Amino acid sequence: MKRKYYVIFDTNVLISSLFSKDINSYPTLLLNYVYDGTIVPVFSDEILSEYKEVLNREMFPFNSKMVGDLINLFKSLGIIIDPNKLNLELTDNDDLIFYEVLMNKDNHVKNLVTGNIKHFPIQNNIKTPKEMVELIRKRM
Repeated sequence: MKRKYYVIFDTNVLISSLFSKDINSYPTLLLNYVYDGTIVPVFSDEILSEYKEVLNREMFPFNSKMVGDLINLFKSLGIIIDPNKLNLELTDNDDLIFYEVLMNKDNHVKNLVTGNIKHFPIQNNIKTPKEMVELIRKRM
């Protein structure tokens, strides 16, 4: 049986994946792992709202169908969590919604994948896209 990884995607990783023309870029590989079932996306309603709001900004060339398809993919293959609120200050408090899902106590060991590791407290389960791809490849 194939090993599954439960991953919270910071919005910046999705932006990088959608922007990338390189099918072998680490963010793109991570989305491919979602499609093939290796990665199970983990999110909250707040995270989905953030994805929708940010990815639909005029500054990005993503059309609403592309964004909707991505969100629907996550909804159909992922796990939604209603995390407990944390009384915590982060470098960028917009990132707190991702950290709350990561710290939620449930049955899954989760990883948070972000391009901004410095925005979060140091933890072994907060990874760059490259680190996450390397972890998956090492265990295949």
